[in-house]
Amino acid sequence: MKRITLLLFLMSLLPGLCFAGPHIPGFYGKAAPSLPSVAPNALPVPKAFIQGVDRLVEVPGGNKAILYQNQPKAIIDWNTFNIGKDAWMHFDQQGNSNWAALNRIWDRNPSQIFGRMTADGQVYLINQNGILFGPDSKVNVHSLIASSLNLTNSDFLQGLLRFRAENYNGLADSLFYDPLKNLPGPVSNHGTMDTKDLGSVFLIGPLVENSGTIISPSGQIGLAAGTDVELALPLSGDAVLQYPGGESRTSLVIRMNNSPVGSAASNMAGGLLAADTGVVGMYGRIVNQDGLIRSVTAVERGGHVELFASERISTGPGSWIATPVSGSSEKVHISFPTARSDVTFSGLDPEHPDKPRRSVNRIEHQGWIDAPCGWVTLNAVERVYLESGSRIDVSGLWIAMPGNAGLLSVQMNSVNLKDDFMQKGGVLQGKTIHFSSASGSSIGDVSGAYTTEGLTALERHTGGRRITVPGGDYVEKPGSITINVAGLEGSTERVATGDVIVREGAVIDFSGVGFRFGAGSMDSTALALGNRVYDISTADPKLRYDKVLNLQQVRHSRYGISESFEGLYYGGAFPLNQYVQQRVIGSDAGSLALLAKQVVLDGTIRGQVEKGLTQYLTAEPVNAMGYQTRSGYVEPVGGGLTIANTFDRNISGYGDQVDFFVQEMRISANVSPLPSHFLPTDALPTSKTILPAQTLSAAGLSNVVLAANTGITVDPGARVNLRPGGTFSARARRIEHYGEINVPGGSISLSIETNKTTNPITLGDTNPSYLPLDERIYLAAGSRLVAAGERIDNT
Repeated sequence: MKRITLLLFLMSLLPGLCFAGPHIPGFYGKAAPSLPSVAPNALPVPKAFIQGVDRLVEVPGGNKAILYQNQPKAIIDWNTFNIGKDAWMHFDQQGNSNWAALNRIWDRNPSQIFGRMTADGQVYLINQNGILFGPDSKVNVHSLIASSLNLTNSDFLQGLLRFRAENYNGLADSLFYDPLKNLPGPVSNHGTMDTKDLGSVFLIGPLVENSGTIISPSGQIGLAAGTDVELALPLSGDAVLQYPGGESRTSLVIRMNNSPVGSAASNMAGGLLAADTGVVGMYGRIVNQDGLIRSVTAVERGGHVELFASERISTGPGSWIATPVSGSSEKVHISFPTARSDVTFSGLDPEHPDKPRRSVNRIEHQGWIDAPCGWVTLNAVERVYLESGSRIDVSGLWIAMPGNAGLLSVQMNSVNLKDDFMQKGGVLQGKTIHFSSASGSSIGDVSGAYTTEGLTALERHTGGRRITVPGGDYVEKPGSITINVAGLEGSTERVATGDVIVREGAVIDFSGVGFRFGAGSMDSTALALGNRVYDISTADPKLRYDKVLNLQQVRHSRYGISESFEGLYYGGAFPLNQYVQQRVIGSDAGSLALLAKQVVLDGTIRGQVEKGLTQYLTAEPVNAMGYQTRSGYVEPVGGGLTIANTFDRNISGYGDQVDFFVQEMRISANVSPLPSHFLPTDALPTSKTILPAQTLSAAGLSNVVLAANTGITVDPGARVNLRPGGTFSARARRIEHYGEINVPGGSISLSIETNKTTNPITLGDTNPSYLPLDERIYLAAGSRLVAAGERIDNT
């Protein structure tokens, strides 16, 4: 709830932030030429109607012009396309959201829109000198493309959205177009843009910026900074991009064929880009994110954010990228996969624009990424730098439930009583029983009651869970964070060249949370045998019962009618219900993978879980026939941490080729953080990866996997504690252990594994990566490896 409250608070502030005299560097920078003034009642001035236009009408005295379109595709040339602050330009497209109007503007000046522009369908604005949407402008269309790159008539009519830098107007005195560099003007939005559902907004040019508000529900928003940009339909068939929740990409793919030096896409402080259950993207040589990006995740559709650049992706201290979960009451059966949000920072790849196989050179993150149970991926070549105060959070959500939320019902028909012969033909036959999900029923097969329930989006985002459904177990995946400074899967090289730096004060959170049930009461079924009463949760299935006490019937003979009451009554007007205490059901935590040549972990990582009193089993309880009888007993699993490449394996016949990325690793009790004056571009003082033991122990982890090409050392005094039942794995050519590793009731694995540094000769050639090393596992005197179990008291 804190996330939702904070988001609403920031949204309430945005109008004031957006309109309070924003700085507009694209047009109002120090070196920028002066813009001509626009009269308050100014309207666009036509040059020629190429096709698809019935007429253009100016409303007398209304400062309003209406262009009537009579074909699905219209092409209009304009001498100027300015809208004054008191003016309104409307495109009447006969109510068709798929009709489009291509507007090519031949002005030597940028188009300036300070008033209102509306349309039924799609509007494309092309001006090689740039387009400015002023602070008070309002755009309401189904879809908008504002570009300083040209779109030819031929491509438009064929449905191809290919935008290229071009001096189409041929003027020698263009104000912002640079003919020597073939560099068009900027595209800037500082007003408000709203689209209809499933609409889109694309701002395209060498310099693209937003400090206003762009909202496209279930749609797509793209800021694309380049000189050769294509918007294409996603791939189909086996090649279609699958989001983490299994959802297929249906939005347009932005192919950046050229983003020259100086090209930048910026969402400025106070800017809002919101495409709930849609896609928000920023693309360019440089991407600067200082505002708010939001894409809400619903029960069947995830929120998606992608920032792709070739040189640098930077988020400022006030940046917030959020994929909050919808509070809708809509439910979907638990056997259906959960839609997941994802946030991806990566490179520009014209050949694979939807899932780049290239990484951006550098990522500098100073803000917040908040994606409950989402997948966050940062791919870079040289460095991923997480500044102090930054946060990446994929932890789950706490869901408050009433005390009677766990009350389930099952009809005791012949199928559910098939293994309880004493109950067939008895008082339970055909009756509907009620029982607590935590206590269950000792009679009948009630396992189906645990799998018939639907879940809301919020209930699906508490963390990881294993749910038993017909045909097997369904795993609800928790959040995942991958920070990769190496080659990407499918790329020609997978070599770590850079580092990951997590500064002191930075937080990476992949905790699992869960459900909090309040105290309350519930009407669970009671059975009578003689003068004894049995609750359905503990009743002996081998006994033949006299009565179901929760079903009361009063016969009024005089009137020939009967009244039925559910509940256990004892002389009063209200039924006697069973009291249930407050309880917690915790969910699994997520995972963090750091793939780099060197890792600095001065910040905080969190992979904790909260365990309920009943959560002490590895699977839900079942009866003698294997049917689930109760729920809420599986112990949650803490977070998983992987440092280095542990996914690749040596291939037989090709020698030792695996690169674990990290060369040498130490776990130490005393690690000095980087000095406060260390800058994002500074070189690290050492080439070793030194991990603070206290950071690992305090994270609440269940699973840790470490690997290094040469050696891993656990220093004297270093103590690593994992959750009970967890695993600790270290893989290298030499492992020296002087400290202590505790995994109660779990497993510890130390193994020597060959890699690309092992052999002087590989496949008949000299191996440039070879490093001579005495390979061994050394356990020093006084060191401890503890996997013994713990005594627990469940009374």
